[in-house]
Amino acid sequence: MALTEIPVELSSTPSIVDGGNATSITINSSEEVTFAAKVTAVGTSVFTNLDISGDVDIDGTTNLDVVDIDGAVDMASTLAVAGVATLTGNVGIGAARTDGTLHVHTGTAGTVAASTQADDIVIENSAEGGMTIITPDDQSARIRFTSPSTNNEVGGAFLFYRQNINKMQIGTAVSGGVLSLASGAGSEAISIDASQRVGIGASSISSWTKLQIAGTAGAQTGATQALYVTSPSTTANEGVGIRMSAASGSHEAVGIIGMVNNASGNAGSMTFHTYNGGANIPERMRIDSSGNVAIGQNTSSASLLVQGADQTDGTMRLQAHSNKGARASHIHHGTNGDWYIRSADTDGKVIINDGGGNVGIGDTTATTTIDLTGAMLMRSNITNIGLGTYTVGNGMNTATGGELEFIHMWTGTMATGDTIAFTYNAINWKSWWFEIIISSTGSNGEIFRAGGYNNNSDGHAVTQGSGASLAVSRNGQANTFTLTLTTSHVHPLIKIRYGCGGGEGPPQISRAALVITS
Repeated sequence: MALTEIPVELSSTPSIVDGGNATSITINSSEEVTFAAKVTAVGTSVFTNLDISGDVDIDGTTNLDVVDIDGAVDMASTLAVAGVATLTGNVGIGAARTDGTLHVHTGTAGTVAASTQADDIVIENSAEGGMTIITPDDQSARIRFTSPSTNNEVGGAFLFYRQNINKMQIGTAVSGGVLSLASGAGSEAISIDASQRVGIGASSISSWTKLQIAGTAGAQTGATQALYVTSPSTTANEGVGIRMSAASGSHEAVGIIGMVNNASGNAGSMTFHTYNGGANIPERMRIDSSGNVAIGQNTSSASLLVQGADQTDGTMRLQAHSNKGARASHIHHGTNGDWYIRSADTDGKVIINDGGGNVGIGDTTATTTIDLTGAMLMRSNITNIGLGTYTVGNGMNTATGGELEFIHMWTGTMATGDTIAFTYNAINWKSWWFEIIISSTGSNGEIFRAGGYNNNSDGHAVTQGSGASLAVSRNGQANTFTLTLTTSHVHPLIKIRYGCGGGEGPPQISRAALVITS
């Protein structure tokens, strides 16, 4: 039965009972109506102040100013609340099922229940589900996470999107906050600490780095690298790189480690670049797929190729630790590209082939321990004996008639006991003659001669001068003529002549050597 506009004057607290004589509706002196049982509204209902302790079943449209419902609400149509709606139980929208405080049910997802750790708002659908936050173009949309200790405008953490600059932020808003992403079964994969240091797979991040990656242990000959950077290009000499930069005054100090395709496109080279002004960052060193290293070039057919720069120190300067000595060695030093091979300390040694083998000088065959093509000058007192003027040349010369001739002068002093040794290495038996003239400020010129045949005996004749002594020795087919000074010679000038015949014919410069020890 429907009650319509029944005037009642309340002198007490009237009530309406049901068929079982139980009170179902109570009206107090303030004209407040209390429903003890379920309220069913079939048509359009308007309530100004409604307090229901039971369930509400609404089939039509209901407009509520203030509502307090202790039971369940079953909505088949529209519920409009103009004031405050207080629901002490769970609320289900779209179905009676309430897995949480508010359950928005578009369709049944299956046999599943919301987690008790996150069941305050549950959104369920039998297909795709989701939630949308819509704001004007010049406004932002956000979700904040706040606790009593972070009860302020920013909270403890947030999800934020600003429409007008297309910027999405996810992060923390408190000092010391850490942002973390997990993968797998809840394992932390990426973390960003309060100092913006990033760790990937790392349990902790070192204070001195901005990126720390915990890789997989193993030999680097296989796929166990912690960082993999790829390039889509297959063009020769193109690839991918890592660029490093540091402030350098008003300029940028740049270094690049790159990987490029070789000319064939099937293998690669690692490249190293540094910036020294200009439009490009030039390549300084390359390691190709065969392990060959090129410095100053981009190709190398040897294990190490170094292309030096046009500078005084040349291609390479070898400097020892200061505890070993202060002297350096140079490769391609100065304008002519000289080599300086030195021990670090003046008491050090330069040792060549200490395990055996021959050394060739001006020669590629090196058939003896020291195989010298040309002349040799040996000086021990470089402050006393210096190079002077060459009257013929700075080496041996072929003279008229198939002879060898050598002329040399110093501006200094050769002391008693100094030697001048000339050696000729013949390959066949032959007759020979030798002459040496030495002159100085204290001598008008002394002539020493010898002649003989280099057979199995040492048969020869020697003519001696004064101020020195000439000795002849033989080693196989090699004859050595040694002049030992018995007095000192100031600014000495020497002239050596040698001739031979038979066997291999006239003397050859390539078989002669001169050693001056002073």
